[in-house]
Amino acid sequence: MPKSDGQPDKLGARYEGDVLSGKLTVDDALALQKAEQAAHAIRTQMRTGVGCVRGPEEYDPVLRYHLGMDKAYYFKKDEEKSG
Repeated sequence: MPKSDGQPDKLGARYEGDVLSGKLTVDDALALQKAEQAAHAIRTQMRTGVGCVRGPEEYDPVLRYHLGMDKAYYFKKDEEKSG
């Protein structure tokens, strides 16, 4: 495909866009598009709060235990046996 930089060629055809004008390869354009979609998804999650952890009460149970926020379930069972 001839590169025309957005100008009509001798047949009057004009190629627009980074891939058709030869500025980017198809693989580079797809990688850029994928990165833009991921960034958009993250911005949407941050704006709406959907899919984001809102506070410490929603942390993963293992993280909560390691941070000393609560005890693991097996310690609670041990306390019930001894108490």
